[in-house]
Amino acid sequence: MVIFADRLGGIAVTNLPLLYLMAAKNYPLKKFTAWSYEQPNTMDRAVGRVCVVTAIGHFGIFAYVWSPTLPGNDRLNVLAPLR
Repeated sequence: MVIFADRLGGIAVTNLPLLYLMAAKNYPLKKFTAWSYEQPNTMDRAVGRVCVVTAIGHFGIFAYVWSPTLPGNDRLNVLAPLR
């Protein structure tokens, strides 16, 4: 599960530069493409949704894995012998 959460976080972070490029007022890639305003706007919304969903999935899985109330979870008790 941790590997899947890491990959979700990687997908979210990887899509951020594309999201910033597409959300700019003067769309930097506009001169390389012949798109109207509507098509990049639709793609920008889709990339934004992917970023949000993957970031929430990343957070949710790690919140579950590192939960101190999870039965048998002793990850947070690693430093207990040092006290």
